[in-house]
Amino acid sequence: KQADVDPGDYVVLIVSDTGCGIAEDTLGHVFEPFFTTKDVGKGSGLGLSMVYGFAKQSGGAAVITSTLGDGTEIKLYLPVRAGHGDEIADNQSIAEIPRSQGERVLVVEDDDEVRALAVSFLSDLGYDTAEADSAQTALEMLENAGAIDLVLSDVVLPGAMNGPDLMAELRRRIPAIKIIYMTGYAERTFNHPGGLESGTRLIRKPFKKTDFANAIRQTLDEV
Repeated sequence: KQADVDPGDYVVLIVSDTGCGIAEDTLGHVFEPFFTTKDVGKGSGLGLSMVYGFAKQSGGAAVITSTLGDGTEIKLYLPVRAGHGDEIADNQSIAEIPRSQGERVLVVEDDDEVRALAVSFLSDLGYDTAEADSAQTALEMLENAGAIDLVLSDVVLPGAMNGPDLMAELRRRIPAIKIIYMTGYAERTFNHPGGLESGTRLIRKPFKKTDFANAIRQTLDEV
């Protein structure tokens, strides 16, 4: 199957297995958000949707082929960027990046590396930070951590509460609290009746520091 991409140079990452394969009537749905063949509670149906979204947002594509009894192959097409790394820079200068005005941000993220990166960015921008690896931990921290001006949370969290569940509880307790989600999934993943509330600000992972800083400042400055 050919990739639906613009003409040009691409790096192709191929991942394959020798498993049982995927039936043809299922294969056409595997990139759909929340589609899963696993039992209830065993899978979110978001993994391949995230792969597809990452490829498309990068200007590439994801292609899957499978044969029952022979296994499955996924090809990830990523466009080659011309020029050297030091030539690819943000248009926004360091002096223009918006910084803290004394606010405190709570970061809720179960991935240790992503959480550490977000906290590092926030600290560099002058924000006071608190961090939690689950929704339950975040709620417990709110009881003891003092005032929080903004909560930056992953959408998909471990345990009984996901990001939207956490935010609903936070708004019940602190109606004026500012909220931003961060996610590695495609935005279309959440365009369904059970998705994120209208007007929600979403930062896609991986994020650039300038985009991150702008989103934080803009959300805090909203009336």
